[in-house]
Amino acid sequence: MTMMVGGSPGTIYSETDQVQGKCPVLGTKLVVADPAGSTKEYILCKVAASNNLISGQVCTINGNFVVTVAAVAVGNTRQDQLGVAITPVTSGTASASTIIWVQIFGRCSILASVSTLPNIGLKIGVTAGTVTAQGAVTASGHTHGIVLVATSGIQGALAPAQLNYPRYGTFSF
Repeated sequence: MTMMVGGSPGTIYSETDQVQGKCPVLGTKLVVADPAGSTKEYILCKVAASNNLISGQVCTINGNFVVTVAAVAVGNTRQDQLGVAITPVTSGTASASTIIWVQIFGRCSILASVSTLPNIGLKIGVTAGTVTAQGAVTASGHTHGIVLVATSGIQGALAPAQLNYPRYGTFSF
């Protein structure tokens, strides 16, 4: 993984852009200082075939930096790395084979179920890529490294969250 100075989270690149050097190589890591004085970290990834990602969707990141929307009801033994898709909020659907920045650390906006509370365990809910509260006993994969920082207000709307290198994994209460 390489690091770079500059970058544009929220930009959707084509494979041609990458060949022409208009964006870095897959797996490039971008660290940005936010106005509050903390940092945000991103990885440049390619959207998998048959996927369409929008800003705030949780996605899995494979070893080749290909992302897919996080599926509903994954088994509780999954260990995938997770991130949050960053696309233009007003017009941004990243379709198959496009290249986007995926956030892995810092404050972000994430799609959440209605009335999901802050600072509790989360899982992918009934909608792929959207988090919801995690019950203590479940066969679904828990997420680690994602917490909401405020109660979500509208089903499937963006809610403020904090990322800390998220992944699936077993969880103890």
